[in-house]
Amino acid sequence: QGVTLLVFLNCVFLALWQPTKPDDHILNRISNQAEPVFAVLFSLEVIIKVTAHGFYAGKTAYIRDSWNVLDLLVVLLAWVEYTPGMESFLAIRTVRLLRPLRTVSRSPKLRVLVHALLSSIPMLIDVLFLWIFVIIVFSVFGMQFWMGLFHEHCVDPETHLLHTDQGNKVCGGAEGIGKCSENLICSDKDWTGAQLPNPNYGVSSFDNFGWSFIVIFQAMTLEGWVSIYKMTRDSYSGWSLIYWVVLQVFGGFFVVNLATAVMFNQYVKAQEDMQIAKRAQRERSTSPNFRITKDASKRKSFLARYRSFVKDSMVNIFKEPSTSKKWKYQKPIYWLIKHQWFGHTVSVTILLNTVFLAMEHHNMDSKLEELLSIANLIFLVIFTAEAALKVLGLGIIGYLNDNWNMFDGFIVMVSLLEVAAGSMIPSGISA
Repeated sequence: QGVTLLVFLNCVFLALWQPTKPDDHILNRISNQAEPVFAVLFSLEVIIKVTAHGFYAGKTAYIRDSWNVLDLLVVLLAWVEYTPGMESFLAIRTVRLLRPLRTVSRSPKLRVLVHALLSSIPMLIDVLFLWIFVIIVFSVFGMQFWMGLFHEHCVDPETHLLHTDQGNKVCGGAEGIGKCSENLICSDKDWTGAQLPNPNYGVSSFDNFGWSFIVIFQAMTLEGWVSIYKMTRDSYSGWSLIYWVVLQVFGGFFVVNLATAVMFNQYVKAQEDMQIAKRAQRERSTSPNFRITKDASKRKSFLARYRSFVKDSMVNIFKEPSTSKKWKYQKPIYWLIKHQWFGHTVSVTILLNTVFLAMEHHNMDSKLEELLSIANLIFLVIFTAEAALKVLGLGIIGYLNDNWNMFDGFIVMVSLLEVAAGSMIPSGISA
């Protein structure tokens, strides 16, 4: 408790520092004069602990505890400031800000919280990749719907200048939603024939993947997405609301709450580990020969149950089809589509398809447009072949038993109908 109080007092004296005041200011003098005192006291704490536990040898040695390593690092860095020749470096003073971290090592509950945060980083990286994937998907969809439409504004029919009454209004949508007022026309050209800028100084647009990514990122933070929705409504259709509702539900709420669930799960797990350690310490103090083992089946976390579910599902997936009527080539095709390299190849193809879709932009060169159209057809052939192999290997019933296969098949069928009809609206719909 005394060391905790000492750390708290050190934080108070650190808060007295006024960076905008000269060093001879009374508060700055007090803060500077207190620093050597706290450095000596913290050094004495380290010396006492090393004397009591030893520095390296033994299981209870000082250096064996990671929190003691943090304390030692903070103390050593504190003395760097008083090394000859280092007092003129103002950046060295930032080392003082590490001292409040010593509070963490004094509170078991804070230790649990920090441990939970650090242990959740690997899973949070997975959530981050999912979040980026969602942004990419919605960015590509947004490009297909609203690319180049935000250049349409209400202008004066004679001068083609933006009218001050309606400001930088986006227009041109169906159903008359984005209709301009009387005596104004909807146009994307100014009086010189140049294209009018996008709203918000050109930032709000779906003209290319970069700006589309920024717009979707902003919308997923739940800030300013309503104004973007109104632009899509006025320039396209009122049905744009469906796009934004799905984005906010899945991206703005589900993915963010998934990250919260991951951290909460790790916090609960860390608390369980602390309780087990406390119980083991109590039992060990009463019975020196006591040994405690963790029963994983009694303390399965959410992550462990999820992994077990995935493992059981993968076992069921890789079971050979139970149908009695097999033609002679079904088994080789089945093992082909279940091979890991087949899945890796399809994943890489999907990634390349996404890259080509993201290459589209407003006022695209005709050669690039033709190249992307050819690439889209190639990808469509590949995805159609994938669906055909799965149908042949699994059978129609086995193929339809998987909801993801049904979704892939639906996308492929829509893409084939699109190519057959020659509409390509929106272009690039593929698996």
